[in-house]
Amino acid sequence: MHHKSCPLRLFYICTAILLFFFSCFGTDTDRQFPKKIIMNAGQTDSPASLRYLSDKADNPVRRPDISLESNEGIVYVVNVNLDMDAHEEQVIAVKDNTTPDAPVKIITADFDSTRNIYIRSWETSTKAVNIGTLRINLKDISQDQIPEIIASGTDSSGKITLDIYRNMSPYSSQLFYSSACSLIADGTIEIIENTIGAMYSAYGGSQAGFDAGAFPIVLLRSNPETQDYTDAIREIYSFQPASGHYELRHQETISQKAVGESQLSVLYQSANVDLFADYLKGVWQRVDENGKQLQQILSFDPFNKEIIFFMDNIQEIYRWKYSHRSLYNMLLIYTENALLTSIKPNVTVVLSSLTEISIQINDYGAIEQWLNDQWGGKYTRISKDSDNLQSEYAVINSESSTTNTGSADAGLSAPLHSMLSGTFKNETGDELVFNDRNFIWKTADKKLEGGFAILFIQESGKSRLVLSMKIIEDHGLVVTNKVFHIGIRETSDKIEITLTPAVWGVYGISESRGAPLTFRRPTIQ
Repeated sequence: MHHKSCPLRLFYICTAILLFFFSCFGTDTDRQFPKKIIMNAGQTDSPASLRYLSDKADNPVRRPDISLESNEGIVYVVNVNLDMDAHEEQVIAVKDNTTPDAPVKIITADFDSTRNIYIRSWETSTKAVNIGTLRINLKDISQDQIPEIIASGTDSSGKITLDIYRNMSPYSSQLFYSSACSLIADGTIEIIENTIGAMYSAYGGSQAGFDAGAFPIVLLRSNPETQDYTDAIREIYSFQPASGHYELRHQETISQKAVGESQLSVLYQSANVDLFADYLKGVWQRVDENGKQLQQILSFDPFNKEIIFFMDNIQEIYRWKYSHRSLYNMLLIYTENALLTSIKPNVTVVLSSLTEISIQINDYGAIEQWLNDQWGGKYTRISKDSDNLQSEYAVINSESSTTNTGSADAGLSAPLHSMLSGTFKNETGDELVFNDRNFIWKTADKKLEGGFAILFIQESGKSRLVLSMKIIEDHGLVVTNKVFHIGIRETSDKIEITLTPAVWGVYGISESRGAPLTFRRPTIQ
């Protein structure tokens, strides 16, 4: 082992301290990462805005298990078991850090048991260029029990890209993939995985060799053959097992004229992102198909770069990282959950009229359907001032006479945010103090501090609460995440919370090793 000199150690210590001050709520810093490329979020979709840092990653990046070329900057690393052996593999996204217009490249690292090392088993270039919008997920969209690699992003002009790769060697000694789909659009690209997917599959059913069980892909793009900016083309792609590819099954021309088009003509005909974002600023309430108001409330805050969702006294904050104008009445927003930074959904906002929008959330991962069930749908404006979100939500919540039996806090006498406050203790004397969005966790030998959030998670048709805690260790340098399934029970004299350790993975959230922890506090403090 080579020992670093004292001056070099001092340099690393100073660097770590500076990184802490500039990103105290980032992800784990207890690992060292090779050079990584990140984008100046919210500036431009041009790859010329790339800058290069050797700090911790802002997504779930781990150290690659293979050697990379000197010009290969790490964009994304996912650890997952892709075949039938006992070793985890890695899906690695890299970009040539000497060429801003270079496409993102996908590499798989597979364990070679003969040589007892990880090797670069397969690689390919995607259509994505802008690494700030890149998402890597694994999901079985062909429904053959073998997950595909899904790489979504944007190219140098801001168009949406989608690349799907199928595992061609699930039982082979060396892992390799083949392209099943490679699409690009200036509108939207959606993988339809709910009951609507069956409707799209009706275009031909299993005729002509198409697999009606696989998830179809719906693409929306502008029509180059017309001067009317409201005209678009919708294309439906279905999986054909014989070829192993997604192939075009149906194409149609549609008109997307929106209500109030004359009043919004300046907005519609402009490519200005800030103009669209400013129009969205404020508070919106979700409504059903009949216009009935629902509980979900959202706020667009372009100034503070936040999108805030409220439902059942639970608040979720998403950082507004980057946005792009697609079709004339659409804004594509790339977001990141403020606490669970591995959740990075793409929010597509469609302006339907002067006071109505539709929200579609694309994650291409395990929780996409849940995100759309919770937050997707139609919304109507209730306030132009995003600062009024708390008061608007309080009024709507107090006026509601309907009990939502599916909500996680149904039957509780107090809102969750007020119940999860104050000092909770367990039988061993440990204390857990909640104050606003911050917490302090005191045990016999240490004290942990940080921020927390509560989220709804839909599991097997049931809503569960998840407590996400961002922890800054005592020495101030190591930032970690803890996730728990949380149960809350209220009696006449006390409030009891049970925290069951959990972990976020490629396929969603699951319980991890560790016994549940129970804390209590008096009902009146």
